[in-house]
Parts: sequence; C-alpha cells; structure tokens
Amino acid sequence: IVGDTYIASEINIDALRHYRENARFQNWIPYLKTEIFRKMYEEEIWPKNLPPMNHADAGEVFKKTIKKLMAKGTFTAKSKK
Repeated sequence: IVGDTYIASEINIDALRHYRENARFQNWIPYLKTEIFRKMYEEEIWPKNLPPMNHADAGEVFKKTIKKLMAKGTFTAKSKK
C-alpha cells in the first residue's frame, strides 16, 4: 500500500514488563501453542522485500500466496457442490 505514516509515542518498558509478569486478563502470550505452527512458518508465506504496492498489485500477490498455501496443503479449497 503506497503512502507514509508517522506515529510517535513513549513506551514504558518497565510497565510493560510488569504487566506481562502479573496480568491474568488478556495476557494470552503464555497460552500460545506456537510449536504447532513451526512447520508452516519454516518458509516465508508472504514474499519478502516487495516494493510498495497499490491494492490491485497486493491482491495479485495475495491470490498467488493462497494458491501456494493450497498447493502445500496448509489451506484446503472449498468443496465443489
């Protein structure tokens, strides 16, 4: 997507670390079972180092990526009724 955006903010690292250590609500990182996705993420999914794109170009890359995921068996095509 073509365009520039700038956002500035201060991040309180100590407060973030405190939250991660103590929060019981909405602290889902410890519950993630990332090991089940290891094989899927061994190779890139979205091609890296692409130039900025408009929506149509990104849509073409998206379609190719979905086809690649289907060929690898990560995604399954809908049934043909």
